[in-house]
This record gives sequence, C-alpha cells and structure tokens, in this order.
Amino acid sequence: MEALKYIIHKLINFFKILIINFLILYILLFILEIFFQIKNGNFLSESKYYYREKQSNSENEIHLAYMPYKLLSSKENIIPVSGISNAHTIFCREEKNSEFHQYISDEYGFNNQDNQKNFDVLMIGDSYVHGLCLKNEFGLVSNVSKYNLSVKNLGMSANGPLLEYATFREYFKAYEFDHLVWIFNPDNDFYDFSNEIKNEILIKYLDDLNYSQELKYRNDEKDKVIKDYLNYEGRKTKEFLKHYHLDIKFIRKNISKLADSIKTKSEHDLSLNDQTEKQDEYRIKLIEEIFLNMKTSLEKRNVSFLVVINAIDPFYRFADVNHHQKEYLIIQKQTDKIKEFLKINDINYIDFEKFVRTNYSHKNIDKIFKRVNHEHREFDHYTANGNEILASMIVNFIKNNN
Repeated sequence: MEALKYIIHKLINFFKILIINFLILYILLFILEIFFQIKNGNFLSESKYYYREKQSNSENEIHLAYMPYKLLSSKENIIPVSGISNAHTIFCREEKNSEFHQYISDEYGFNNQDNQKNFDVLMIGDSYVHGLCLKNEFGLVSNVSKYNLSVKNLGMSANGPLLEYATFREYFKAYEFDHLVWIFNPDNDFYDFSNEIKNEILIKYLDDLNYSQELKYRNDEKDKVIKDYLNYEGRKTKEFLKHYHLDIKFIRKNISKLADSIKTKSEHDLSLNDQTEKQDEYRIKLIEEIFLNMKTSLEKRNVSFLVVINAIDPFYRFADVNHHQKEYLIIQKQTDKIKEFLKINDINYIDFEKFVRTNYSHKNIDKIFKRVNHEHREFDHYTANGNEILASMIVNFIKNNN
C-alpha cells in the first residue's frame, strides 16, 4: 500500500513539473510571437472575421469568401463550386492592414456585377480569374472586358481542373456566349486534381457525361452548406485566440517552414504520395479527357475554346530549396505533356508560361507577379500590369481567330 502511495505521489509530481514546464515554454513562445507580430506589423491586425462582425449591421447579407475545396473531404450530399449567392463578399487584402477587397456576388455566387445571360466571353479558372487580392478593376476579367468585350467570371480561388470542369458542366448551359477561356494553372492544378478525384461527387463528372448536381436549382441548399461551413458563431473562440496571437501562429508557421526546407519529397511528384508513375500518368490523362469533353461540348454550340497556360509561380521557378527546385522541374514536365496534348488535339492555347519564362528574370519578374511583404513568400499573383499583358494576349487571340 505504501509503495502504491509512493508511486502515485511521484506521478503527481511528474505531471506537475510537466505542466509547469509546458506553461513556461508556451509563455516564452507567446512572448516571441508578440515580438515578431509587432516587428512584422501584424500585431492585433483586424481579420476578415472581425471586419465582418463590424459590418454585420449592414442592410446587405455579408459573408466571407468561400473556397470550394474546403468541402472536398466532407460528407455533404452537395459540393458547391461557387460562393454564397447575392451576398456582399469579403475577399482579401492586397497589403498588410490595407482595406479588404469586396464584391457583391451574382445569382449563383460568382464574382460578377450582374446576372447577364448573354455575353462574349466566359472565363473559368482559380484565383487568377476570381481576382484574388486585387480591386476588380485591376483583375484579369476586368482587363479583358476593357476591350469592349462582355465577360462572365466563373473563377473560384483554389479550384483545380475537376472543380472547374464541374463549374462548366453545372452552369454553361445557363448562358449564351461566343468564347470560353480556361486559365490552367500549372503551380497547383495537377496537385489539386489529385485531391479532387478522391471526392465521390466530383468523380461522377468524369464517370458520367450526363451527371449534374443541378446546382442552378439548389441555390438555397448550396448557400446553407457554405454558411454551415463558415460557422461564424462556432468559430468565435478560435478567432479570439487568433486575434490576440494566443494561437502562436507565426511560430507554428516558421516551424513548419523549417520542416519544409529540410524535407526531400515534393507534393507535385504524385508518385511520392503513395502513387505509382503509372497512376500519375493516369491523372494527366483524365485532365486531358476533361479538355476533350469540353471541346466537344463547345463545338456543338459553335463556341471557341481557348486554354491559357498560366506562368509558373516564381516561388518554384526561383526556388533556393532543393525539393522546391525539383517541384519546378516536375511542374514543367507535367505542363509540357498538357501542351503537347492540346497541340495534337487542335485545342487552341496561349503559352503565357513560356512568354514569362522567356522575357522575365528574377530582376524584373515583379512586373508580372506582385512582390509581397510576406514572411513566407516573395511573390503573389499577377500585378495589374501582368493582368493587362495577359488580357491583351487573350483578346488578340480571340479577335484574330473569330
């Protein structure tokens, strides 16, 4: 009995010491967190969540921008491919502590100023089309429209090829248009696709050419699923911890960055993700199948089809970490296969990747990609000038191939 009491006493003391040491470590990390947040100009900066809370008395329904990939692993019986419909949408900042870019979503939840059904150009893609962290007037879609073309934006941030194909299938019949422009983003489209095909709903778009979620007629249901995900009430504690830096996010990110710098595997090398090289080839074939299916659908409606091969993010092109350099080579190899396929199958494409690689070095790449004051990245999406250049190439192609 005495021996048992002794063991219990020792265990209690051990856990006391463990808890005290944990608290001391946390306090030290928290002090470091505050130091770096002040140094980086992020101390107590207003998040999108708190900005929305301040605007909540507005007459319009206000929501945070939503990214469809967030629900890929959910068990919902619907996968929204757009945001909340007819909502004042808070997007993102261009610079630290600057104003949040915002837009009013259209009837289906996309970044359009009207619900026009007849127009010249339909554009599909990820954040480059959606207009991430730029005023709408400087985005790619707005720059194309400056050439006296009416444009519909069906882009959503972080969408990969299968979500974009689902977007096309769900909504293209609702419109009358002459040209479809698909922005293919090599940086993450191959990797995003490898995750998207795991979703039981999305894979049906590949298995059945007649499959549809009928999202045009399920707006209320779609909006409810997104609102449930955003869960403003349920995330109050999390947002409180984040706002006051109690989540030591900066420290955690830098630990993650350190781990990332010493790893040897590349997320873009799908064969290193328990995939064989044959499976990697299979996924590229599925992407090619999407392009062929779209070409066939558009030819039936006498609509021209243009694919834009986006420039590869400087993060990979000018990487100083070995496995990121490897990722760049992998992305290039995969992209070359897509280009060759498009060429063989007479699908028009603009090679913006080659244009940027040929004409811009690390010294002047900031004319195309925004140089950002960020602790983890040197560059972000296209500058206003980058969007202007790409828009002019798209418009010239459309007008010369009418």
